[in-house]
Amino acid sequence: TAGGLLQVRGVTYRYIGYKRGSSLVLKYHNLHEDEDEYIQRIFDPETGEIKFSEALTRAQFPVMTDVLDELEQLTSR
Repeated sequence: TAGGLLQVRGVTYRYIGYKRGSSLVLKYHNLHEDEDEYIQRIFDPETGEIKFSEALTRAQFPVMTDVLDELEQLTSR
């Protein structure tokens, strides 16, 4: 538990977000051979090109609600 809350940790993750009627907006995953290799990518929703990419640690990898908040922020522009 963390702060009295129960948490679940999976082994492999993939969060993919699209803007309706548009291209891919963001992707988080650890689908590489090394399951401790976490990747974050943000895409231009008009062109589909990568605007930002970085490797994350397991502790930096967001939970689903954080990804939904980020997706909402990226698509409200």
